[in-house]
Amino acid sequence: MAGTHYVKAINANEEKIYSEIVTIEANKVTTILIETPQNEPVAVVQPQAVQAEPEPPAVETPMPLNMIFIGQVKGFLPKDMDAPFALKFGMDNNSANSILQPQAAQMKKSKGFTDYAINTEQGYCIAETRFIDDKLFDVVVGYTTTYNKNSKVKLNKNELPFDAFNNMYATIVAHYGEPVTAIRNFKDGYAEGDGKLLEALKKKKAMIYYFWLHPETGNSITLTMAYTTAPMVAMAYTSGALEKEAKSRNLVINDYNYGKTFDENYYKK
Repeated sequence: MAGTHYVKAINANEEKIYSEIVTIEANKVTTILIETPQNEPVAVVQPQAVQAEPEPPAVETPMPLNMIFIGQVKGFLPKDMDAPFALKFGMDNNSANSILQPQAAQMKKSKGFTDYAINTEQGYCIAETRFIDDKLFDVVVGYTTTYNKNSKVKLNKNELPFDAFNNMYATIVAHYGEPVTAIRNFKDGYAEGDGKLLEALKKKKAMIYYFWLHPETGNSITLTMAYTTAPMVAMAYTSGALEKEAKSRNLVINDYNYGKTFDENYYKK
């Protein structure tokens, strides 16, 4: 099917030799070359042409398939891209906390924002609420890969959260349709499908960015995969009206400067 897919290849020794996000375009042949280490034979995925399907007849819109928990309420995210988790842009910190704290295994309050660790079927979801003049205007939802050691949950710094990314993307598209902007930039010798995505993200030599916009409200969603203290996939719900105020003040919350573009924040030294 056309779209964004996670492809993983395992050799005869059950060792992972390839794991990348691959974009399939309709009516185009997509070829993936997988080179195994230690002079092992090269496995080639045979290309297949993706045929465009005829337009289906009009039917009642089905309930979106929620592939991952990112704050749906009764199975849905807000139609106008307002905040998830039954939050509303403009509510104060105490009101937002009264909604999220009962769902959280842990919480940490900082200047201008509060973090919540919510245990889901897909692992721990980190929800961060951000405020301007005690008014909620940004909600960030993130997933990392983890492992257990000595009965403690640890961050896995060597594994990208591909499953979470694919599930988040699929869930957002089910609710809001295809993104208006999709950017997958690689530089300084790194390239799409070279098997070095983790390294490229860690060195800030790759940027994966998807953007949805609600034209009536100006509210938006950003989905990105990045490396902070560990690999993470994160989406942000942002208020169109209150973000303008944050931009005009060059507001900085959790090291993100709203007076600068996403690129400027991402590639900063």
